[in-house]
Amino acid sequence: MARHITRDVVLVALVLASVPTAALAQQEAVRVTAREAEIRTRPDARSPMIGRAVTGTVLQVVATERNWYLVVIPPHVRLVPTAPDQGYVEARLVTLLPPGDPRAAVKPPATGATQAGKPATEKGAAAGPGLRWRAFGTFAYERFQASRSFEATYDSASAPSFGGGLELLAGRHLFVQGEYAYLQRTGERVFVFEDEVFPLGVGQKLKLSTIAINGGYRFGRPASAVTPYLGAGAVIAFYNERATGTTAGGDDFSESGAGGQALGGVEFRISRWVGAAVEGRYRFIPGILGDDGVSKEFAEDNLGGGAVAVKLVFGR
Repeated sequence: MARHITRDVVLVALVLASVPTAALAQQEAVRVTAREAEIRTRPDARSPMIGRAVTGTVLQVVATERNWYLVVIPPHVRLVPTAPDQGYVEARLVTLLPPGDPRAAVKPPATGATQAGKPATEKGAAAGPGLRWRAFGTFAYERFQASRSFEATYDSASAPSFGGGLELLAGRHLFVQGEYAYLQRTGERVFVFEDEVFPLGVGQKLKLSTIAINGGYRFGRPASAVTPYLGAGAVIAFYNERATGTTAGGDDFSESGAGGQALGGVEFRISRWVGAAVEGRYRFIPGILGDDGVSKEFAEDNLGGGAVAVKLVFGR
């Protein structure tokens, strides 16, 4: 009789011990279906990002809030080791696993796990997000270094320009971009004698197109609300001056040349897919001006100068 009672007690204890495990297997979980899913501190796309999970990662669900899931963040998904162990992921980036799905109780493998069964290192766990393309539009206000030549002909050494281009983000910090910009001014042809300017009564139109290829470095963490950056690159300029009006013709001028530029700015995230940036630039494009006309009299051959630009960025 005593042996039977002891055996029954042991069976009951084993059944009770198995209850938590069964409950764990049935708890809700989601699987990442997007290429990558950002995990944030609050259910808000503008809140700080503390984790990033790639396609196929399974995350345990703690709670739901509107179109967000509060999930447990595995160590290999956290951007930094000290990040919280729970965060919010948008429902549109994941799919809820059905009840009883065995994946709901399986811990996903660490990203970048090494061979021979060794655990992933911190460096591997924090691998960058790969390559991302973005588009941008630009409005800039430029001041030319050949200030005396532009003031004599166009009444001002400053002018607005418009442009746009594509940017490739590589990993967490590097970027390469190509930009096209266009500027147009109207003025009057002049004659310079002993530094005195004499109008000739002939209208003149300036068209300036530039193509720039830049590379640089973005500071701070990815998806931050504010991201400073620095860069440099090469510039090709196409310069054209043409007489206008009934007396047009005769002394039109076209030239092209190459130079370099340095830039720096700060990007602000407005939403998940839209950002804005304020940028400062300096260009050096020698040899286009100075061979003839007004710029020769003032000994100005550099088409470069400084500019302040505002950019609207489309993409993550």
